[in-house]
Amino acid sequence: MVHSVVEDQDYAPLLVYIGTLSLLFATVGFLLVAIFRNVMVSIVMIATYVVTEYLTNGEVMPWYHAMAFVSSPFSFRDVMSKAIVNGGLAGFFLLLGQTVLSMVLTKR
Repeated sequence: MVHSVVEDQDYAPLLVYIGTLSLLFATVGFLLVAIFRNVMVSIVMIATYVVTEYLTNGEVMPWYHAMAFVSSPFSFRDVMSKAIVNGGLAGFFLLLGQTVLSMVLTKR
Protein backbone atom coordinates (compact mmCIF):
# COMPACT_ATOMS: atom_id res chain seq x y z
CA MET A 1 0.00 0.00 0.00
CA VAL A 2 2.80 2.45 0.85
CA HIS A 3 4.72 1.40 -2.25
CA SER A 4 1.74 2.32 -4.39
CA VAL A 5 1.74 5.84 -2.91
CA VAL A 6 5.49 6.47 -3.07
CA GLU A 7 6.86 5.03 -6.27
CA ASP A 8 10.56 4.25 -6.72
CA GLN A 9 11.19 4.42 -2.97
CA ASP A 10 14.20 2.56 -1.64
CA TYR A 11 13.43 1.74 2.00
CA ALA A 12 17.02 1.07 3.13
CA PRO A 13 17.89 4.80 3.51
CA LEU A 14 14.65 5.36 5.37
CA LEU A 15 15.47 2.48 7.72
CA VAL A 16 18.94 3.91 8.38
CA TYR A 17 17.51 7.37 9.02
CA ILE A 18 14.73 6.23 11.35
CA GLY A 19 17.04 3.77 13.13
CA THR A 20 19.69 6.36 13.96
CA LEU A 21 17.06 8.95 14.88
CA SER A 22 15.34 6.57 17.28
CA LEU A 23 18.72 5.60 18.75
CA LEU A 24 19.50 9.29 19.28
CA PHE A 25 16.19 9.94 21.04
CA ALA A 26 16.59 6.80 23.18
CA THR A 27 20.03 7.87 24.38
CA VAL A 28 18.92 11.46 25.01
CA GLY A 29 16.04 10.04 27.04
CA PHE A 30 18.46 7.84 28.99
CA LEU A 31 20.69 10.82 29.72
CA LEU A 32 17.76 12.97 30.85
CA VAL A 33 16.40 10.22 33.10
CA ALA A 34 19.86 9.76 34.61
CA ILE A 35 20.13 13.50 35.30
CA PHE A 36 16.61 14.31 36.49
CA ARG A 37 15.61 10.85 37.77
CA ASN A 38 12.14 11.44 36.34
CA VAL A 39 10.74 9.86 33.18
CA MET A 40 8.13 12.56 32.58
CA VAL A 41 10.74 15.31 32.33
CA SER A 42 12.54 13.27 29.68
CA ILE A 43 9.39 12.61 27.69
CA VAL A 44 8.25 16.23 27.83
CA MET A 45 11.65 17.58 26.74
CA ILE A 46 11.94 15.17 23.82
CA ALA A 47 8.32 15.73 22.76
CA THR A 48 8.81 19.50 22.90
CA TYR A 49 11.90 19.23 20.69
CA VAL A 50 10.17 16.98 18.15
CA VAL A 51 6.99 19.06 17.98
CA THR A 52 8.95 22.31 17.64
CA GLU A 53 11.09 20.86 14.87
CA TYR A 54 8.17 19.46 12.90
CA LEU A 55 5.90 22.47 13.23
CA THR A 56 8.63 24.93 12.20
CA ASN A 57 10.54 22.65 9.77
CA GLY A 58 13.66 23.34 11.81
CA GLU A 59 13.75 27.04 11.03
CA VAL A 60 13.01 28.65 14.40
CA MET A 61 15.41 27.25 16.97
CA PRO A 62 19.18 27.74 16.53
CA TRP A 63 20.26 24.25 17.66
CA TYR A 64 21.11 21.01 15.89
CA HIS A 65 18.31 19.66 13.71
CA ALA A 66 18.28 15.87 13.97
CA MET A 67 15.40 15.53 11.53
CA ALA A 68 15.93 15.67 7.79
CA PHE A 69 13.28 17.71 6.04
CA VAL A 70 13.30 16.11 2.59
CA SER A 71 10.15 16.23 0.48
CA SER A 72 11.30 13.70 -2.10
CA PRO A 73 11.89 10.00 -1.38
CA PHE A 74 14.99 9.50 0.75
CA SER A 75 18.28 8.53 -0.86
CA PHE A 76 21.51 7.52 0.85
CA ARG A 77 22.98 10.89 -0.12
CA ASP A 78 20.23 12.70 1.84
CA VAL A 79 20.48 10.43 4.87
CA MET A 80 24.11 9.46 5.46
CA SER A 81 25.35 12.77 6.86
CA LYS A 82 22.44 12.92 9.33
CA ALA A 83 22.86 9.23 10.19
CA ILE A 84 26.57 9.61 10.95
CA VAL A 85 26.06 12.70 13.10
CA ASN A 86 23.02 11.20 14.87
CA GLY A 87 24.93 7.97 15.53
CA GLY A 88 27.91 9.89 16.91
CA LEU A 89 25.70 12.01 19.13
CA ALA A 90 23.88 8.88 20.32
CA GLY A 91 27.17 7.30 21.34
CA PHE A 92 28.21 10.48 23.14
CA PHE A 93 24.89 10.76 25.00
CA LEU A 94 25.04 7.09 25.93
CA LEU A 95 28.53 7.46 27.43
CA LEU A 96 27.55 10.68 29.18
CA GLY A 97 24.37 9.13 30.56
CA GLN A 98 26.27 6.10 31.80
CA THR A 99 28.84 8.35 33.49
CA VAL A 100 26.12 10.38 35.21
CA LEU A 101 24.32 7.24 36.30
CA SER A 102 27.48 5.67 37.71
CA MET A 103 28.28 8.88 39.62
CA VAL A 104 24.76 8.91 41.08
CA LEU A 105 24.95 5.25 42.08
CA THR A 106 28.38 5.55 43.72
CA LYS A 107 27.22 8.47 45.89
CA ARG A 108 24.67 6.25 47.64
